[in-house]
Amino acid sequence: RLQLHSRIADVLLTRFADSVARQPEIIAHHFSNAQRPDLAVEHWLEAGRRANERSASVEAVRHFMNALDALRQLPDNADRATRELPLLTLLGAALINAEGPGSSEVQHVYARTRELRSADDGDISPERFAALWGDWRICSNEWSARQLAIEMEALSHQRGDDDLRLQAHHAHWATLFVLGQLDECQRCVDDGLALYDAARHAAHASFYG
Repeated sequence: RLQLHSRIADVLLTRFADSVARQPEIIAHHFSNAQRPDLAVEHWLEAGRRANERSASVEAVRHFMNALDALRQLPDNADRATRELPLLTLLGAALINAEGPGSSEVQHVYARTRELRSADDGDISPERFAALWGDWRICSNEWSARQLAIEMEALSHQRGDDDLRLQAHHAHWATLFVLGQLDECQRCVDDGLALYDAARHAAHASFYG
């Protein structure tokens, strides 16, 4: 059975690349059942991303969970930890869309991202930003949320990344509005609008809302 799943996956990859590109979950299923987790992770991730683009959040969660199951079959080393954080941020965002920010699954996912973040405090990657955003999104204390927004803004400046800076402003204005700091909120809205491009940032909707 393992050999058959493995052969099917190899044939799909070499002879039916267009089908794999359209429905990566099919080949991901065969790689999982062939016990080839490294390749299964890659294709489950792609399947989840494609589902997210269609706003199919429940389907995306299922694919990302399958990717996480496959990842946990790999050796527990630095490479696996590096791959885990971006996967968890995608899973967390999909879970927020599917179940709401207060669900126990969402809380569990972002508790794990905090562990991974604290293990590498110098990380300024987009994945770290996404993990901070998830913590901000589920934060029930607006003053703590404000601090997370400040961290996101600092990271976006360190990277010189206007796309992430837009989302840092997004977090700021939403938090400041609730805190009643309306003048500062308006400044963040104006700064965000100066960066916003409808075409370039359309893809943000499925992740950042």
